[in-house]
Formats: sequence, structure tokens, C-alpha cells
Amino acid sequence: MIFAIKILIKIAVALMGLVAVHVSAISVQINSADWDDVVRGTNLSFVDSDGLTGNEELRWGVPVRSGGESSGYRFDVNDVGLDDLSLGSIFTLGTLTHFNETIKRGGGIKFASLYLGLDVSLLGQDLGRDELGVTLRHRETTNNCTPAPRCADDLVSITEIDASRLFIGESAGYFIDILGFDLGNSLSHLFASPEGGANSVDLVARYGVVQIGEPKSLGLMVFGAIIFFSLRRKIDRQALVYKAEPLS
Repeated sequence: MIFAIKILIKIAVALMGLVAVHVSAISVQINSADWDDVVRGTNLSFVDSDGLTGNEELRWGVPVRSGGESSGYRFDVNDVGLDDLSLGSIFTLGTLTHFNETIKRGGGIKFASLYLGLDVSLLGQDLGRDELGVTLRHRETTNNCTPAPRCADDLVSITEIDASRLFIGESAGYFIDILGFDLGNSLSHLFASPEGGANSVDLVARYGVVQIGEPKSLGLMVFGAIIFFSLRRKIDRQALVYKAEPLS
């Protein structure tokens, strides 16, 4: 079955290049941000204070110091500059902030998933609403290490990505796919967060297009595309540490 799916994917991708398509700019509006599917962690709490649907902030752990803060994630969505996005353009979905506080041993999370709701339009036509998903692996490090202080950095890595569904418009299907963290001059699936503060990084994405093609190939194209975009993309764990893609 897996082999058959791979063959269908290759056929669909090959067919994409057979017919040229006029690609228009799209507009994206992010309307919700929500943390879910948290694995491990103590003293979990969820915060919704941005006026959008969902809990954009997740906190965990018990502070070591009396009156101290717990650790956590917050995601602030980008509501600027998401109009008239050209094909292949890299754009910011929002900013991930990690609150790296000193918490009691064993209180850290292992995984958490962020879900972003979005609306897509093409030339003023509403193409519908869907959800992007990204799963983060959190490595809580000890503060008693050498060489200090960077050995105590917590590591936040992307392990799985759910691309959006196909938004059908004109003769093509449009999709949004998360690329990773913007480190300034490169993209990476790994973000190192220094101890004792709030550390932020932008989460970026790109929009792509799938050519629907001639009527006789419509069924095959749509079927292949559905299989392709319904697969959850697992990230190579070695790439989390050693591979970063240059921004273009």
C-alpha cells in the first residue's frame, strides 16, 4: 500500500509540470492559534488573551524560586503583509516566543502541537478555511553543565508538519506549507533558546500550486494531490541539528 501511494505521488508530481498555469497572488488571513496535544509537563495552563480563537499561550512547570515564572510558549500571529502573496514567496505566519524560566526538575514538556486557522482568498474570491499544524519537540536542559551558559539552552525542534488542504481556484489548487524557523539568514527546524528569558523566532511558510490539468487528468491529479497533502510530513531528526536552508 505504501509503495502504491509513493507511485501515485510521483505520477501526480510529474503531471504538475505538463501544463502551464497562470498563477495569481493569494491573500491569507490567520484567524486562530491554539496549542494542543501536549505530552508530559506539570502544572499545565493555557492562556487566550489575543482576541482570536484558541489558546495562543501554553505554560508548564513549577518555578524553582518563590514568585518565579513558569516556562512556556506563546505564538503571536502575523496580521500584516499577507495580501497579494506571490508564488514561492516566503512569509511570516507569526512569532514563537519561548519563556525559558528555571523550573523544577521533571516539569518540562516533551511535545506540543500548534494549530493555525487560516482563510485564503484569490482575486477577492474566498477559497475557504483550513488549518495548519506543526508539532514541536522540546528538550529541557540542565542548568548545571559546561561550557556555560549556552550548554543550558533549551532546544525547540519541528518534528512534524501538516500542510493545508488544497484551496481550489481558477485551474489550480493552492496550498500553504510551513518551512521552519527564520534564523535571520537561513531557515532551520531547530531553535536554541537561552536560559532565563523570553526568546523569540519567526515561523515562516510558503504557498505553492498544484496544476489541475486537462479534464481527462482531473481525477488522477486530484486523487494524487489528496494523497500527497494528507500525509503528515515527518522531519529528519538528523536535519534538526545539522541542516539549515539558505533564505532565497
